[in-house]
Amino acid sequence: MKLRVLRAKIMMLARRHPGLWLALLVYLGLAGAYFVIVPIFEGPDEWTHTGHVKYIAAGNGLPVMLPGRGIWGGQQPPLYYAIGAALVQPFSLDGVQDYEDNRRNPHASLGYALDPGNKNNYLHSPAESFPWRGLSLTVHLLRLYSMGYGLIALIFTYLTAFELGRSGWPEVEARCFAAAAAILVAAQPMFAFITASVANEPANIAMSAVGLWLAQRYVLRGPAQSWHRAAALGVTLGLISLAKMTGLAFGLVAVIAILLTAIAARKRPGAARLLWRDGLIIGGLFGLVGGWWYWRNYQLYGDFFQQGLYKIYFGVDPQPLSLSRFWYILTRGEVSFWATFGWLNIAAPEWVYSFYRIISRVGVFGVLIALLLALAAKLRPTNKPTTDFPPALILHLVFPVTLAFSLTRLVATEGGMQGRQLLPALGAIVIVMVWGWWQLAAPRLRLPVLTALLAGWLALAVWLPLGVVAPAYIPRPPLTPAELPADLTRLDWVYGDNEMKLLGVDIGAEVVKPGQRLPVTAYWQALSPMETNYSVFVHLMGRDHASAGQMNSYPALGLRPTSTLQPGQIIADTYPVLINGGAAAPTRLLVNVGLFDFDEPGRPGLVPTVNGRPVESPTVGRLKLIPVEWPSPAADVSVADFADNISLLAYAFDNCRTQTGDCTLTLTWQATGRPAADYTVFIQLWQAGEFIAGFDAPPVSNNYPTNLWAAGEVITDPHRLDLTTVQPGRYRVLTGLYNLQTGERLPVSVGGEPVADYALDLGQIQVE
Repeated sequence: MKLRVLRAKIMMLARRHPGLWLALLVYLGLAGAYFVIVPIFEGPDEWTHTGHVKYIAAGNGLPVMLPGRGIWGGQQPPLYYAIGAALVQPFSLDGVQDYEDNRRNPHASLGYALDPGNKNNYLHSPAESFPWRGLSLTVHLLRLYSMGYGLIALIFTYLTAFELGRSGWPEVEARCFAAAAAILVAAQPMFAFITASVANEPANIAMSAVGLWLAQRYVLRGPAQSWHRAAALGVTLGLISLAKMTGLAFGLVAVIAILLTAIAARKRPGAARLLWRDGLIIGGLFGLVGGWWYWRNYQLYGDFFQQGLYKIYFGVDPQPLSLSRFWYILTRGEVSFWATFGWLNIAAPEWVYSFYRIISRVGVFGVLIALLLALAAKLRPTNKPTTDFPPALILHLVFPVTLAFSLTRLVATEGGMQGRQLLPALGAIVIVMVWGWWQLAAPRLRLPVLTALLAGWLALAVWLPLGVVAPAYIPRPPLTPAELPADLTRLDWVYGDNEMKLLGVDIGAEVVKPGQRLPVTAYWQALSPMETNYSVFVHLMGRDHASAGQMNSYPALGLRPTSTLQPGQIIADTYPVLINGGAAAPTRLLVNVGLFDFDEPGRPGLVPTVNGRPVESPTVGRLKLIPVEWPSPAADVSVADFADNISLLAYAFDNCRTQTGDCTLTLTWQATGRPAADYTVFIQLWQAGEFIAGFDAPPVSNNYPTNLWAAGEVITDPHRLDLTTVQPGRYRVLTGLYNLQTGERLPVSVGGEPVADYALDLGQIQVE
């Protein structure tokens, strides 16, 4: 009988509020995608939060954060961790510390989403895969626990929006409004991602959603004879403060709710007494439920809010923080509020953030317009109403602001913030946003506008886990020998004790510039099982063999450590190497690829072999590095024109008057086409028809040989002339080009007239 009644109630709710059920299904689908795709401990600080749960589950009580004691992250309030510890008692948490001690990825690119390097902070193995067991099973159970908070947040966001809408609109419109708000929250990428990871934010988000519903209900319904409504709000405030210390910001929302209620009920008999009663109940239960934690802080650290804890435990002092600096950090954090995954190192394309910025700002603009119209109507009452602006909406405007300012201490100590720390106010932000769009749209267009908005929002929410997050964590499948590129130049270099083979390398460009990324794809084959996780190096060697860029990585950008490779497996591994912005150009760029053991002292590279013989150089390819902009020709007319598409535009001597000086002759060449051969520059000193000294060298010290030149390029070519062995006097300087292989000089002409002996006269220098 009871089951029949319960089933009937559920069916009635489903028929009356289908939007809520749709929002819950959307959330379970999206959060479930992150739940499955993201490897364990790849959520931000997920390892830390799991360690906190483990510490309590092991019977250690709450952490004490004093020097030499405590755990990383143990300063957080206990609500999430205590409940989580109770839930995982039957399950294993063995091996948590092993991830930090032995499975950290030294090549991980953390906190910088524009770096396309290794996204995984830890090395993962097939043992973590489904069906989950051991530690992997426990972490996924904790993620399910977090998703329970996500469901709570969605339910109360819907109820909050529904009651707000019903206060001024017909119930049908209120249900549409509430459904839109709940679906937008469910499909907010960071909400789905964070609530599907082990973290204390989900508890803070859920408790804040409950608190916002209770505070708004208090404003909408006013003080009641019963004290239960105030008691519920007081208990919820206490739970919020035990979820995360930034939850204390919600206390101001409760105060404003009482003030708004007092203004609205100021003429009702007995309202003041009820408000005083409710205020005392709310404050008393707030302190009773959450106050013990803050009193514990005072007993342990000397202050209620742990303001000195960073100094005591972490050795960090808060830095001065101006309002302009805080505003800058807050606006920069908007990107991570919407969609920055992993350890803040997986970002969406820029147009995604533009989409969210436009949608949110238009919504806020609509609310501000409604507020101004409502104020104008109050100042100049007319018989014709202008717009609706329920006072309860003020709570939704205030909460994001108070929550943001509660983060100032964190910004002052850590120098930044993560957008996920604003997610407790997501429900309020979305309600404001949808309200604004609702007000801006004409009544007959509200449903089509919201439908289009939801369609775009949902499409983006579905694409992000599949198109952005999954590729960062799911490696491409191994290749078969038949799938290797047909034009791949084979190297077949063998490393270690016949463990790995470099089949070949594909250089993804022939010409690059400083600041660009060069894709280098290496084809590796595992030859035998490996215990060592070898690292791959890709080094770009530029002018004078100086480093022009490098990248170190585990295979498959960290997703296939060599210890997980099976003999015979072939992987195609692309490394997007950033070329140094200050790399000297133009120059020939050498690409070196190899393996090394990160844990070996000095990290020497493994020497590859071919047929048992060592390979002399790890160079696998060559290409051109050219300037971002070529220098402009100094003159319209060349000094001389050489054969094979080479012109001399200008020349200059520097410090060539003394034997002890560093005499430099700088030649400025221009290519009118691509020369067919590599030429060497000769520079000769003559006196009274007698050869005195010669200085031969390829252009740009052989860093940019002539067969790399292309039409239109202007090459500055300095040559140092060692005059220390030259006697004082005046010397004539001749120059030209010749083919080192044949010894033949390149013909040269001036004004169309051939130059004798193909040696161009540059005038005289004085050596003193």
